[in-house]
Amino acid sequence: MKRLWAAAAFAVFIAISIGTYYVQASISRLPQFKLVKLDGDEAEATPLVISAQYFQLPYQEILSISTKDSKYQSESSLLERIQGTSPYPALTREYSNFMRGNPYAAQYLNDDDFLVRAEMETVRTNSRDGIFRLHVAVLDKKTNRTHRMVTTMPVDGPKYNWMRTTDVQRAGSHLKIAVQTNSATPDAASKEEQHIYDLNISDGQITADQNISFKPFQRPGKMLHTSNVYDADSTQPDKYLLLYVTVNGIPRDNGAAGGRETAVAENTVEQEYLMIYHYDTGTMDFLSWPESKPEAGLVNEIYQDGEYVLWTKMNGNEVKLKRYRLADNQLENELQLKKEDFQAESISHMQFGKNRLYLLLKTGEKPRVAALDTRDGRIVYRGEIAAKDSNGSGKQQLRNLEVHGFIVMQ
Repeated sequence: MKRLWAAAAFAVFIAISIGTYYVQASISRLPQFKLVKLDGDEAEATPLVISAQYFQLPYQEILSISTKDSKYQSESSLLERIQGTSPYPALTREYSNFMRGNPYAAQYLNDDDFLVRAEMETVRTNSRDGIFRLHVAVLDKKTNRTHRMVTTMPVDGPKYNWMRTTDVQRAGSHLKIAVQTNSATPDAASKEEQHIYDLNISDGQITADQNISFKPFQRPGKMLHTSNVYDADSTQPDKYLLLYVTVNGIPRDNGAAGGRETAVAENTVEQEYLMIYHYDTGTMDFLSWPESKPEAGLVNEIYQDGEYVLWTKMNGNEVKLKRYRLADNQLENELQLKKEDFQAESISHMQFGKNRLYLLLKTGEKPRVAALDTRDGRIVYRGEIAAKDSNGSGKQQLRNLEVHGFIVMQ
């Protein structure tokens, strides 16, 4: 029997070795790419990771491209494929044990004294009723000790379909944890709520629950929808919690089979606002955008950059940007740039960083990237994807490369 097990183990070892050889051989035939500078400061592109796909029969590989090199999905370990690329590489390198798990499911705060992680767990009893547990981990940087807490969320009044953490800040010995909820009420206009919970760091007890009212935005016969505003550096301490609020028409049942609400045209954005919650005072104000309705044909993006909020709109031909001060809700500057300003055929994607707007550009065979200073509109970097060609086939390799988008690593 032992002899049979030994033979089977040897056969598995041989199969794995052969498979590994062929995978590595296949990888070695795949071309390598990198993002190279055309002009400006090359350091501006360091946080960029471009996602793409390479096509060359019989190969079809997903890869990521940076200023250093490219990496194909087949080169990643199974764990790397499951976890994906960490959005917080610096924190992951410095606090690898603490950062284990899915970083996309949690909110982080990184200040001088602590590194905090807050994540919501859902335990459902049935489809319309749920129990929610808040998991909080606090790493004391001075002692290198981690304190973990699990708190069952209090649910007074209507039950919730879901709860999720959207932000975490610290006020002395307490954490302020922002939680967005969706109640199981049939009233479509008041499904979404935003809570600010005070959590005692020492014992994990919730000492206060502030339910932020959306009444200033409610309109008769309309539905509210709220979403979080992307933060250029979401792990740093912040004075504000920003929420993008839209006033929508409520879809009606048009009599389709199954009673489905298919009148999609009525579920359109009629007004948009920015809600600004002040952590230090517990008060709220809001900023109304210049247009009463979003412009058709433009991709709308709003993001926070420290003490500022940026309102951007983009299509293939141009990008518009307005930069507001959060301290007094006043417009500080306004920019409008066209594709010709970047020497591009079209603008395909945009991403945000600290005082930066990054654009992915189409320019013939070579995809390009530009970095724009949001304070004054200067183009501080332009770069393009190049093939590390060793046999003269670089142009064909670029033709076989399809770029899907990019991210900015924090």
